[in-house]
Amino acid sequence: MFAPTRRLALVLVILLASAGCSNGSSHRSASPSSSARETTPTTARPGPALSIVSARNGRWSDSTTWSPRTVPTARDHVEIRHAVTCAGPSDAAGVTVNAAAALTFDPNHGCVLSTSRNVIVNGTLVMKPASASITDTLRFVHVDETRFVDQGTVPLPTDVGLWIVGSGQLVAIGAPKNGWTNSHGAIAKGATSIAVQDASGWRPGDHLFISPTQPPTGTVSTASFRGFDEGTITAVSHGAITIDHPTRYPHPQVDGRFTPEVGNLSRNVHIEGTPQGYSHVFVHSSKPQTIRYVEERFMGVQPGHAPADATGRYALHFHHDGDSSRGSIVEGVAVHDTHNHVFVPHASNGVTFRDDLAYNVHGAAVWWDPKNKYNLIPTNDTNIDRMLVARVRPVLGSRGPREHAFRMGFGAGNRLTNSVAVGLDAANESAGFFWADNEGSDGEWFFQNNTAHNNHEQGIFVWQNTSQPHVIDHFSAYYNTGKGIDHGAYANLYTYTNLTLYGNAEAGLLLRAVNSHTAVHPERRLSFTNVVIDGAGISPYDVLIGGHNTGGTKRPTPLIAFTMTGYTHAAVHVEATTLIKPDWVDFVDPVFADNDKFYVDAGTNPMNVVRVLAGAVVQYQVRPVDFMGGSIVAAWNARMAAANTPISGAGTPRATCGKRKQQKHSKACPNN
Repeated sequence: MFAPTRRLALVLVILLASAGCSNGSSHRSASPSSSARETTPTTARPGPALSIVSARNGRWSDSTTWSPRTVPTARDHVEIRHAVTCAGPSDAAGVTVNAAAALTFDPNHGCVLSTSRNVIVNGTLVMKPASASITDTLRFVHVDETRFVDQGTVPLPTDVGLWIVGSGQLVAIGAPKNGWTNSHGAIAKGATSIAVQDASGWRPGDHLFISPTQPPTGTVSTASFRGFDEGTITAVSHGAITIDHPTRYPHPQVDGRFTPEVGNLSRNVHIEGTPQGYSHVFVHSSKPQTIRYVEERFMGVQPGHAPADATGRYALHFHHDGDSSRGSIVEGVAVHDTHNHVFVPHASNGVTFRDDLAYNVHGAAVWWDPKNKYNLIPTNDTNIDRMLVARVRPVLGSRGPREHAFRMGFGAGNRLTNSVAVGLDAANESAGFFWADNEGSDGEWFFQNNTAHNNHEQGIFVWQNTSQPHVIDHFSAYYNTGKGIDHGAYANLYTYTNLTLYGNAEAGLLLRAVNSHTAVHPERRLSFTNVVIDGAGISPYDVLIGGHNTGGTKRPTPLIAFTMTGYTHAAVHVEATTLIKPDWVDFVDPVFADNDKFYVDAGTNPMNVVRVLAGAVVQYQVRPVDFMGGSIVAAWNARMAAANTPISGAGTPRATCGKRKQQKHSKACPNN
């Protein structure tokens, strides 16, 4: 008589169990077909968020990997104590990878991990797809930039991003591809097919940009530095690429040799924020990092309406790693659409950057904290080769004084080679490459084969007073709206060799510094050798000799083997400014296009001297019209004085003016 009752009870148990499985129970058991869930993330679960901890090695999508036994959702914080593999779309509200643990994105299937909170790596994060067709993505969602604090090196819940800390390592290696190249010849307006020099690894679907190369003339206006084109590759064939829509701007070949850069922004490993909330990567680790062929976008945080550089949360920030960062490599990385600096090896030594690019960024792409009383730890042995920085604007909230693409920060043994700054869109002494004041004694760089073109203002801007040697070799600057090189501040010992300065709107070279002097190394001097300046019918002058705060008549600044052509007014312009200390410049073996060699402003300090030499033999001197001696050359608004005229002796109006400080100009004598 009890058998039917038992059967009824068993049926009730089964029905209740079935109901429990269908009503959204938060604890799901494992099934034999766990792989079927790998591509379907759990985005919501009734009830409170969980703190989920790995219980064993396993797959993210397998509930038996976790304690409690449930696949993490967008509400859950995840702590990884083992080796966990992520495949397909996955979600979390923060991930911590403990020391000796690892989170690996499945190399054969890829993973898209979205998180609304920090990913903190004390162990290892591996993103290494097996082929170019597989994509890995780490995406930070729902980030509120206004909450960022930036205090110290400890991960903050407000500052959502990727934190590599402790003994953590990021191993992110995408499919190899050439990061950027140059076109073969000009690219016409309306073109859809582009011949490029090296499209290794480029694929249909890749997004690219083309740099501007139009001259900085009135008819072109701002297109000379804003005229970028973008497109998506639809086909690649034997060095020719086809893009999805016609170019909006012409991109001419310049001077028969310079062609536009073509940058590829697409990679198959992604670390990114969203357009609604930017994120960051922060490295403060005892181990080197490997970041190769990775794409970052919507990174580099600018909180609220704070002023420039208010956060240390940059696109890729090595922070005070010292010698622990030696051996780190950042190769083939493309960073675009940022709110702050990009590549920041701050007080972190021995980091190599190779074949990287930054596009459409705010603030200097290459940067670390300036030297000041709070920041005295240098960055040493940075090696940057083939980096393209394009389309740079001031950090949000900044007016952009002295903005730059590359900041040549303080430290020793740093190298920058074969790199390009293009499309800087700022003002007030901004430049592609910037040597800042207060960093001269500690900011020695090996600088070779670099180019600055189509920037708003200068190609190079130096503003340092230093007796340390700085060598700039094989530099090219063309079509910048200001000068190719603006060299200040008062006195230093830079050595420039093998320069090509073409079609810069104001001049090829502005010389504002005079020769420094060091008793320890008296052989060192400020000098320029083997310089070709072509104004291209744009520049009024090839060389400007500006005003000075420091007198420079103790020893000359040699300008050796200058070839000057293409100017519209004169080859050399000696300016009269409110800074009236005299200078002494020697042109050794110069080549002038015509007899419009010089123009000297009225009111220039009469003690200024420019000498022209053939080898070691002085041919003549050029003096201001106020100088008492020599003969007037009307076309130059100057006097040509004899070769043996004393530099600051007889012939000057010293007897009339005395030795008091010169403050104002008059044609007869400076007023005192």
